[in-house]
Amino acid sequence: MEQIREQKLKTYHRHNNAESQESFDINMEKFNRQCRIVLEQLLTGRGMNCFDAMISLKIMDLRRRIKTLRDSGIPVADRPLGGGRKEYYITTEFLRNYRLV
Repeated sequence: MEQIREQKLKTYHRHNNAESQESFDINMEKFNRQCRIVLEQLLTGRGMNCFDAMISLKIMDLRRRIKTLRDSGIPVADRPLGGGRKEYYITTEFLRNYRLV
């Protein structure tokens, strides 16, 4: 069984001005911590949407955390909920073969 380690969660993002980039770089550790929280939640097999993440996990931009996970090779899928909303989840195949360390 393969294991996912926290250091594999890489956040790639470049801002268009130095001030925004500096703020992003300062908060990098927080973003990775939030990615880990989202990943732990998704690995339970339950889906989540932006509203759930905001209310229960205090993560204001779930879409950005999902992008970071996807960029790190985690196969996060999504399905429409209607009204322009999406639910994010991890496939059962991935859940069978991986675990978070």
